[in-house]
Amino acid sequence: MKKLLFTGICAAVLCLAGCAPKINVETLDATGITTDDAVVNGYISDFEEMPSYAGIFFGTSEDDMEKIIRDKYPGNVVHSSEINMDYDLILDGGQELEPDTTYYYQFYARVNSKDVKGEIKSFTTPDVTPKANVTVETEKEVRDLTYDNAKLFVRVSDFETKPDEVGMYFGTSPDNLEKVARRKHPMRLYDVPSFEIWFEVKVDTTVRLQPETTYYFQQYAKIGNTQTLGEIESFTTPAAPPEASGDASQTPEASK
Repeated sequence: MKKLLFTGICAAVLCLAGCAPKINVETLDATGITTDDAVVNGYISDFEEMPSYAGIFFGTSEDDMEKIIRDKYPGNVVHSSEINMDYDLILDGGQELEPDTTYYYQFYARVNSKDVKGEIKSFTTPDVTPKANVTVETEKEVRDLTYDNAKLFVRVSDFETKPDEVGMYFGTSPDNLEKVARRKHPMRLYDVPSFEIWFEVKVDTTVRLQPETTYYFQQYAKIGNTQTLGEIESFTTPAAPPEASGDASQTPEASK
């Protein structure tokens, strides 16, 4: 009897030290795969204790993946016998993917200080295709023009794939423009055939305009590795008001 009792106590101690938690973790197929993003999906079930948190391991090699998501409330539930999880790799994981690249991912759940993992799965982002057509129309009219600021508008249209980036080149010579502003995925969450955005020089760039100076700008849209440029346009800043002329004379021409 004592021997049986001792054996039972030893088994319990060993189980506390090394038994795998009772939980089922499944890594499901990725969806919404684009050249730079994807949604990875997972499923947790058959658990006796709610996971402390869950998430994914991720990388370009199944032998070298890093934990990039640690979700304290997987599936946005407080208690459930089953949890469906889906993570957008850009929005939730901070991962901007490369075209034509294979990625590996694995869901996990943390229970009793242990990571219980599902199987490793993979997906490959598509290559950038010739469907990267886009029309970039730089507005000639400069809005809210002052001696030290301006709003420069651009309309982007006729695209089959949403632009990954819209930006602007700028300078005091049309032959020597530098990239001073860009916006990544400007219309990612909107399904529209065209859109208009603007760059405010004082807010969106580090350029400091001078009074009575002519500036040139050219905007662009980028889809994958293909960049489409708009026309080069220009504007001339007005003279500074008397109360600002002293400050303006000490402002550097441009800070890039």
